[in-house]
Amino acid sequence: MKQITLKEVDKFIDDTMSGSITSDSWYYFSPSALPYCPILDYYERKSDYKQKIKPQNEQTFTLDFYCNTGTVVHELLQYYGSLMKKSGKQYGRWKCGSCGSIIKGFKPKVCDCGYKHFEYKEIEFQKDKCWGMHAYCDNLVRMKIKNPISGKNKKCWVLYEYKTKGIDYITNEYKSKYLPESKHLIQARSYCCMLKKQENIKVDYMCIVYIPRDAPFDYKTQKNLFKTCTYEITDDIIETTEKELDRAYKGHSMLVKCSESEFKKYKQKFIDLRPCINERTYLNYMKAKFFGKTECPIKKYCINYIINKDNLNKLLDKNKDKLDEILS
Repeated sequence: MKQITLKEVDKFIDDTMSGSITSDSWYYFSPSALPYCPILDYYERKSDYKQKIKPQNEQTFTLDFYCNTGTVVHELLQYYGSLMKKSGKQYGRWKCGSCGSIIKGFKPKVCDCGYKHFEYKEIEFQKDKCWGMHAYCDNLVRMKIKNPISGKNKKCWVLYEYKTKGIDYITNEYKSKYLPESKHLIQARSYCCMLKKQENIKVDYMCIVYIPRDAPFDYKTQKNLFKTCTYEITDDIIETTEKELDRAYKGHSMLVKCSESEFKKYKQKFIDLRPCINERTYLNYMKAKFFGKTECPIKKYCINYIINKDNLNKLLDKNKDKLDEILS
């Protein structure tokens, strides 16, 4: 057979991979929306700022390919993790492969219907119990961890958060030093708080796992490629994160219920709920939303509120077609 080239045939694939649809998904409130600021959210909803820096409301083939590859990696890690017996036991929801019943807890041996095969389902967080967020945690494992001081083993809860990156972030020493990403730390901490609030489970450690989406195994060294970033979860971390979630929930709840006129009426309450009151609080929280040298467009008004009080009020009073003028 002789290979040929037909532009019409190629064009169909090229057009398919160039396809896009619009979506309002960036309004969805979840841990992935953290860190959160109601003033920045209001500004983004009213102006074209978000579309200028990152059109997150556009869904494309490339973006879906990237995200769905990550979903497959998650599912594989969860499936093969459910087969582990000595390393640790996964805790979550288990769907019977026969009757479809959902059993919560550690992997059961047999369903009431007599079937023995189950599919792992992530723990689902309910909006009414978890700061208005409907979310899922990637994995929760119960395992024995040796105390470095006493040498004794202790049963611990470990939260796993799976992230997929390009292989350079795992194998390149320069790039890997930028992991974990700050926003991933904030998200993982929020899941620890949700587990405490909804499931009454005190997480001992959280581990953010970075897996290369293009090559998870090095055939030369015969080793799995991944990077783990593990942290002990203390009471102080939980308390700080709960305060962040309380503030985010109050700000978001007020914003989605307010019309533009109501926002202007209650704007002082939104200003009081801003997360950044100085440079330190900005660097510890909201900076995670911006990469590299990019800064929050309203940072200077929030952290220097006493000096820039009038300017921040003017910013929030601007009509849509005038909003961007203040930043020009």
